[in-house]
Amino acid sequence: MHKNPRLILALGLTAIAGASCASEVETVPEAQLAQQQLAVVHIDGAEVQFLEQRKGFPFVLAYSEPGQNPLADLSLEGLNVVELYERLTGEAAPLALEQALEREYEAASELALPGEFEADPDLEPAASDWTQKLSADDFRAIHCPGQELCMTSRTGTGEFQRYTSAVHGWVNPYRGEVSLQVRVRFITGWQNVATADVPQDRELHYFTDYVIARDQKVKVHNADGDGYHWAHGWN
Repeated sequence: MHKNPRLILALGLTAIAGASCASEVETVPEAQLAQQQLAVVHIDGAEVQFLEQRKGFPFVLAYSEPGQNPLADLSLEGLNVVELYERLTGEAAPLALEQALEREYEAASELALPGEFEADPDLEPAASDWTQKLSADDFRAIHCPGQELCMTSRTGTGEFQRYTSAVHGWVNPYRGEVSLQVRVRFITGWQNVATADVPQDRELHYFTDYVIARDQKVKVHNADGDGYHWAHGWN
């Protein structure tokens, strides 16, 4: 039986509060932070990857055909990585996921204080007559309900920042390939916790729900001249 992190939150935070922000933190150059695959689940034609690029920050990336991602089920929202794995498979989560979830508390002392809000980019969508495997209207109907941001037929880089415990969203490039980057601000600065390339006519769902809030940035880039739909939400 795995530990329920929310049951030990009070004790964990008491210990974390005693850690000084000025304490020395061992850092690893970002170029050396390779994503480690903790588990993978194949369900209904989708590949759900449970990853950890920086210790203590597990992340979920799920690739599927556009509009056919099983993680679009609203009943899955708010689950941590262990709960999500067990809901999808009906089996106990592997030890690697259990340990990654416990490392969230250990990583909390490395986090910086919330930063100043950074202005969102211009959200005006670019007009496009490119054939879309999943139309803008269908993307909005499937993925935008309940999300704070809904951007269809978009091109170029988009980036958003918020102090939050969770990020989640959907990226569907219909012209060209785009890249996703999710970052967390540590005492030593911003570092990646998830990166992914999303091929044309594929759909990527990205998701995490940490037990402690972090200053987080989400960016879709390498998209100049490309076209994509993007729905994004926070906790």
